[in-house]
Amino acid sequence: MPATAPEAHLLVALDHLNAGRADAALANLSLLTRQQPDFRLAQYLYASLLDARSGRPPQVLSDAAGQTIASLSSEAQRRWAHRLGRGLQGLVPQSVLSLPPRHRYVVVVDLAASRLYVLENTPEGFRMVRDHYASIGRGGIGKQVEGDGRTPVGIYHVTEHLDGAKLPDLYGAGAYPVNYPNAWDRRLGRTGYGIWVHGVPSDTYSRVPLASEGCVALPNIDFKGLGPFIEPGVTPVVLVDAVQWVRESDSDLLAASLRNQIMTWRRDWESLDTDAYLSHYAEDFTADGMSRAAFVDHKRRVNQARSFVQVEINDLELYRYPGVEELLFVARFRQHYISDDLLREATKAQYWRLTSEGRWEIVEEAAG
Repeated sequence: MPATAPEAHLLVALDHLNAGRADAALANLSLLTRQQPDFRLAQYLYASLLDARSGRPPQVLSDAAGQTIASLSSEAQRRWAHRLGRGLQGLVPQSVLSLPPRHRYVVVVDLAASRLYVLENTPEGFRMVRDHYASIGRGGIGKQVEGDGRTPVGIYHVTEHLDGAKLPDLYGAGAYPVNYPNAWDRRLGRTGYGIWVHGVPSDTYSRVPLASEGCVALPNIDFKGLGPFIEPGVTPVVLVDAVQWVRESDSDLLAASLRNQIMTWRRDWESLDTDAYLSHYAEDFTADGMSRAAFVDHKRRVNQARSFVQVEINDLELYRYPGVEELLFVARFRQHYISDDLLREATKAQYWRLTSEGRWEIVEEAAG
């Protein structure tokens, strides 16, 4: 997917520099800084080239100025690393296994690379349609507590769209909040709130890699371009510490195995064989704070009062959870439940572990 115009011009300049064509790079950056004067990285590179050409000795910098230059250099390195790492055709992020047709797009953010990807979910598989440079939290990767300035790692969904005209200028063209903390975050005691994908202040084209309070921040032109691909309440946002790109066929095998396990869980629930149903739940299982023992007691009492149970699963999403050492997966779906005296439809999220013995087990279950 081609970069947006300012980044494309910047990458051309970096191409010239790496090939030893300083004059061509200078001409390209001169044009770019006139067309996009708020692109601070372009201004910094242009000024550096002019200094090098003039032969002026390096200036002694204050700590603050030195930190700013280090941040801009990090931005240049991340943009250039993306340029060198292209060639992802036929590969998919390891964390995205399978989406239902209703979910037309998925947003994946490679936090370590400062890169946001939009993938289209087609009958032939996932297809990358956009990718953009993005800033993350000033504290880095892996949110734990409120105020740590870190961007969380996990599987989330957009909850709404906020119009930039109604927000402080810090958020630029607007925002898409996500549902942090999710059930896994709560299980691990993570705190905080207000994790958004949003724009940048009106006086700058982009922010340095580590700049926000934990959100993902894009240039306003790129944020606006996300609009056709985001559906609040539907679109997943997968925040990954470092994306691993794999062949889609490898993901298909895992997705099929987990999908079969979920269907077995559903059939065991409908059978009213409580022991078979409960066998799917790990010893360390919790249900949004409820212990396994309390869950088992509740399910035995409920099943004893039922003569039938019917469960229908729709819009099944499957993910491999990022940022954990164990093989952890998320299944999210619409559950339609019917029994003697109850009819209920809700969204459910299950966290499945694949053990070293090859056994699937549920470790967490929650609404949403």
